[in-house]
Amino acid sequence: MLTKTLTWNILGEKTGAQNIVKEIKHYQEKWLQHVQRMDANRIPKQALQYKPKGRRNIGRPRKRWRDQFRGSRNWKHAQSFMNMMMMMNE
Repeated sequence: MLTKTLTWNILGEKTGAQNIVKEIKHYQEKWLQHVQRMDANRIPKQALQYKPKGRRNIGRPRKRWRDQFRGSRNWKHAQSFMNMMMMMNE
């Protein structure tokens, strides 16, 4: 007897379900853009731009929320926007 493996595409087409990973990434990108538009004195924006001082623990570095956007088009736009805003605040 042969068993058939269902891929996400086939399963999604049959059930009409959406890919939750794509939905989460879309939501996170929208939130990142929202925070970028905030004033510099808002806590979410300060938390996104925060760079801790000191040493990290030994071992694999923990992944920060913003690390998942590195290399994407939205992250590059976010970086240029944040750099521009920092220059204006100086």
